[in-house]
Amino acid sequence: MPMFHVNLQCLDLTVNPTDDTPAGRAASGSTSAAESPAVSGAPRTQPLDPSQPQPVPTLAEIDRRMTALDARLEAVAALQYRSRSIHPDEECYQLDGSTFISTDAFDTIAGADRSRYMAWKNGCIDDLAAEHWNEPQVMEYLASRSIDEGEGGECCYTDAQPIDYAQSCTYQMSDMLRRRSRDDESGGHDVDVAGDDSCHADCRADSVDNAAHSAPDWSAEAAAEDGLTHALYEHPDVDVVADETGRAVVISASHPERAATVDYRGGTWTVQPFDHDRPCSETATFSWRDVPQCRPDGGSETEQGRRFNAAFAAFAHAIEWVDGR
Repeated sequence: MPMFHVNLQCLDLTVNPTDDTPAGRAASGSTSAAESPAVSGAPRTQPLDPSQPQPVPTLAEIDRRMTALDARLEAVAALQYRSRSIHPDEECYQLDGSTFISTDAFDTIAGADRSRYMAWKNGCIDDLAAEHWNEPQVMEYLASRSIDEGEGGECCYTDAQPIDYAQSCTYQMSDMLRRRSRDDESGGHDVDVAGDDSCHADCRADSVDNAAHSAPDWSAEAAAEDGLTHALYEHPDVDVVADETGRAVVISASHPERAATVDYRGGTWTVQPFDHDRPCSETATFSWRDVPQCRPDGGSETEQGRRFNAAFAAFAHAIEWVDGR
């Protein structure tokens, strides 16, 4: 295909106001709601005259257009992260390795430029690829190939996105668990005592959780951060800070008079709600060993799954108190 170096700003896009086509009605201000663009300011993706081929933009023009689209997508993604409106298990679009946007928002903003944007974002558009800018199948192929051959940080549709709301909190769970590991004395159950395999596994985990002067098991950190991330969903006013003893303190800008301390020792989470700096209910405990190993679907829950469920339950309990209506 020959490459047309066209300055889109110089094109005569004037439409006869008496024209009764959708384009003509748009020029005369009589466009119906059904014919209005879905996104204000979205670039036109259809030619004014379907009988004529669309002009092929230059690489510089593509970069300007996609950079503007990228800025709009990034802005909405940042807003959704701050509002914690994307569920950690929700299908969505990944703009890069750490930025996510809901499917509805991406489809609305990108529109017909979806595949073009993904190919551009993933670095597939050079002078040769630009010649095929108006060929949807080529853009789909380039976007798909870049994802298949990528290393995981590409712009793509995903159902397993690692969105991390816990990272936005003041106090990180990894810091708390490492501090607890340094503070705890060596202890736990004797892993050599007689018993079944599940008991041995729990005993070994006890030793890891309570080991002195060593970093906690990575599974405990991962479960804590993942559990907190899930509990923070749709709670943008909640933060986690530390008290003088190293405990996590869950607070909310919506109810500054409330707080809840969250601590972790020996595989058990402990939550204590406070109202005006005074304990206001009994302490609640959440041990991963109390989480059933049998799932409702008949399968077996992994140790990591049990750790996650306990951490999620603990933080959800604390957040429900500090951010409840």
